[in-house]
This record gives sequence, structure tokens and C-alpha cells, in this order.
Amino acid sequence: MKHENSDNGKADHLCGSPQAQMNHLAQHRKLLILLLIFFTALGVRLLNWHGRQNEITAVQSSVALNYKQQARLIRTNGFASIYDAASSTNNPDLLGHPLGYPILLSLIYRIAPESDTVTQVVQIMFDSLAAVIICLIAFRLFPTAVGVTAGLLAALAPQFSWNSVLLLPDSLAALPILLAVLLILIARTRNTRLLLILAAGVLIGFSCSLRANALLLAPFLALLFPIIYKRGERLRPALVLVGGACLVIAPLTFRNAIVFGKFIPLSLGAGQTLIEGIADYDSDGSLGLPRLTSNLLRVKR
Repeated sequence: MKHENSDNGKADHLCGSPQAQMNHLAQHRKLLILLLIFFTALGVRLLNWHGRQNEITAVQSSVALNYKQQARLIRTNGFASIYDAASSTNNPDLLGHPLGYPILLSLIYRIAPESDTVTQVVQIMFDSLAAVIICLIAFRLFPTAVGVTAGLLAALAPQFSWNSVLLLPDSLAALPILLAVLLILIARTRNTRLLLILAAGVLIGFSCSLRANALLLAPFLALLFPIIYKRGERLRPALVLVGGACLVIAPLTFRNAIVFGKFIPLSLGAGQTLIEGIADYDSDGSLGLPRLTSNLLRVKR
């Protein structure tokens, strides 16, 4: 009798309980959904790229050329040249945007010199992955059907598809933020909470190095931690998140202080846009910024 029970236990262990089998099937189904979303997003972006190649270079062409020029200088002069005030890499006219995208381009150019095609393929792949991350975030907050809908909407969205093929960092900057949000959600149920929160902060910092738009995102997300964590468990994760972002942003800030002698957290882009807006709407010139200023700044950018 004991032998028979033992055999039954082994059989149950090998076959798994019905609940375990259902969970296993659910995981396989979600994996297939994620693959479907990725390849749907990839196909949409490749079709968009193939059909509108002639239009891509006309979008913010001067900005794209600035990125390429700085990438070329970094590749020629070496990465260390970004901290050398005397190097041509540090032309003040190229300070309108953070260094992350030119550094990425310089790495791509080492493999495929001056190849827009390789750059666009890399961006398309990462943007397709972003649609998958949106789906995973939704899976953790809503029913599966909502996650599938969110992922497919992101995969098929025309504006997302279009941005991914432009020679600009806009679409690339979104992926680290989405990954950071996913890690924060995962951290709620893991013992390695602080490590995951630190990684989320670092990812936000990487996003800022591509586009400065997310500069205040880490402190803002930290303000939401009272909703996520219990009292007494909020301060440390919040500080770790902000600290992780600062780990990536600080070297760029120090570089600007060393090279240009000014406190510039990442770039001058936001300030330039503000001046352009003031110049455009200050019709009577009371603030001393003639409207010509905005046009000159646009040409520079």
C-alpha cells in the first residue's frame, strides 16, 4: 500500500497538479502573445520604413546632422575627448541635446560606418520591444485582454512607427522608461526590491542621456511610492530610485561643468525651446527677445 501511494505521488509530481498545468499553459499563451505583438510591431515599422524612406531625411534634418557630426567626432577623437575642453568634440553649437544618442551612433558607426540603415534597424527593433514591455506592464495591472489590447495598439500606432524610423532618439528614449516602470512593478513582490529599484533609476538616467525630457521623472515617480509601499518602507526605495538616475546623469553634468564651466544638467535644448516660445509670443518686444531670435535658434538646432 505504501509502495502504491509512493508511485501515485511520483506520477503526480511528473504530471504536475491541474493548477500547475493551467499556470504553465497560461505562461505559454502569454509568451505567444508577446511574440505576436513583437513581430506585429516589427512588421508595421519595417513597412513604414520601406514606404517612406524619401520623407525620413526631411524631418528635423539639421538636428539629425548635428547628432551625426558629434558621433563622427566622438568616433574620431575617442570617447575620452568629451571631457577635453580643447577637443573639437565639444563644439558649443552641439550642446543643444544630450550626448547619449551621439555616443550610440558612434558605436554603431564602428560596425557600419555612417550607416543610416543599421541605425534605423536598431531603432525599429528596440521600438518593437517597447510594445512588448507595454503589454507586460498592463499584464501586471489589468486582465490579460487589456494587456493584449495595449500591446497591439502600441504595435500598430502610426506615430510610434513613424518616430522609430527617424534618425532621432525620441523612440529610443521611451524604452528605458518603460523598462523602469516594469521593474518598479516587479519590485513590489520581490525580495531584491532595492536592487530592482536601483536598476529602474539607472534606466531612467539612460533615457535622460538620450533625451532630456525625463530629467524630473525619477523624483516624480518617487513621489508615487507612498501609494506602492507601506509606511516605513517608502523612503529608501525613493532615494535609491533618484540615486540610480543620478548615477547616469551626473557624469554628463560634470562633463558640462568641466568643458563649458557652466551648470548644465544635460543639455540646452529645453532652454532654447523656452526662449523660442518667448520670442514668438512677445510681440511687443518688452522682454528684449526679438522674434528673429527664435528663427536663429531653430537654424542652429
